Amino acid sequence: MDKVRASLGVFGGIIGDLGGGFESLGNVISGFAGAGVMGAASAAIGEVVKGLQDCFKSATQSEEVWNRLAATVERSGTSWGSVRAQVEAFAASAEKMSRFSDEQVAQAMKTLMDHGMKLDEAMKAMTQTMDLAAAKQVSLSEAANAVGKAYIGMERPLRSMGVILDESVPKGKEFATAMELISQKFGGAAQKDVESYAGKQQQVANAMDNLKEKIG
Repeated sequence: MDKVRASLGVFGGIIGDLGGGFESLGNVISGFAGAGVMGAASAAIGEVVKGLQDCFKSATQSEEVWNRLAATVERSGTSWGSVRAQVEAFAASAEKMSRFSDEQVAQAMKTLMDHGMKLDEAMKAMTQTMDLAAAKQVSLSEAANAVGKAYIGMERPLRSMGVILDESVPKGKEFATAMELISQKFGGAAQKDVESYAGKQQQVANAMDNLKEKIG
């Protein structure tokens, strides 16, 4: 029992060293150990371990998304180091004005680039892509795939979402016209969506995920 208490005391010290809110929790665990309140200390440790596992998982998943986008940008001929700050700021701004997380925005940009867009084109198309996703209540990934398909001349996915081009559209102007139609039909949908109760809940969830990523 003394060894268990000693271990709990050490664990409490480690948690406290993390700083911030962990310091108080570490003190509580150490106090439980010193007082011999083993059940409460064990329960606290279980919750901390579970929380840290969630944090590490979120951080790992976020890193994977950004690494994939970085590799795609590099393959397009642009140095990721030269645009990283700009892209991260763009994704963070998009997260604030919509229900979509910065990782979802990053993944959507990668999808658009996988269909042949340059980085600046993908960033420019994200406004319509987010509006389309919000208006049609589909995932940002699905909307990005539809916009990407339209970029390479495959209009069926967009047509299924109500974006139908007139046959009189000049050759080579199809994608630009499709983007204009999305703006006309669904412009501002992403921002309006986030004003709803569900949208605000998702923003809170996104903020929690960001916190987990920082801890992890």
